[in-house]
Amino acid sequence: MLQSLLRRYRSSGTVEPKPHGGGQIPKLNNEQLALVRLLVESNNDATLVELCDRLEQQTQVKISRSSMGRITQKLNLTRKKKHYMRAKSIQNGCKN
Repeated sequence: MLQSLLRRYRSSGTVEPKPHGGGQIPKLNNEQLALVRLLVESNNDATLVELCDRLEQQTQVKISRSSMGRITQKLNLTRKKKHYMRAKSIQNGCKN
């Protein structure tokens, strides 16, 4: 640690940390994010894997299930599943 600080001071004249490298660039652009929004809104019963497959079919960009989960969270999209329930009278055992 001290060696690297001394080396940095000799080469640059300062011990300040180097600027951030920038990080990884996003895999999807704004148009593709809009497409994800449309895919979820058109079929909110689709699983993350199904959404990944549909996105790949339309854009030729392959992303993982976990990436799709992060994207849907970032876009504040809920994938609310449909719950099919039997009618109340059938549940109670009363048949009309």
